[in-house]
Amino acid sequence: MTEPTHHGPPDEIRAPFTIGQVEHLLAWQQSGAVHPFTCGNRGDGKHGTIFGDTGALIPTVNGWICAFCDYKQNWAHAIMGDGQTMKKIGALMRARWSTGGKRNDR
Repeated sequence: MTEPTHHGPPDEIRAPFTIGQVEHLLAWQQSGAVHPFTCGNRGDGKHGTIFGDTGALIPTVNGWICAFCDYKQNWAHAIMGDGQTMKKIGALMRARWSTGGKRNDR
């Protein structure tokens, strides 16, 4: 299968990903804070649920892969690979949970 063509913003990273980037991409997929990257074929009835969503992709050093078909994707948003943004989101979510869902910045 050919990889999907993506003409997105210049702030993206492309495979091969570093080991650190794979770890950060996996954290995004597992976070529940954002919609995970998903397979373009996930609506075919042959895809199971990973990371809480049907056909969520798995990051590898060679790019994203689907566990249920031969779909591949070779890019991610740059902020997903740096680790810093996910840490900030995690801190915000923990702060929100610690206040019972109420914002404590008002």
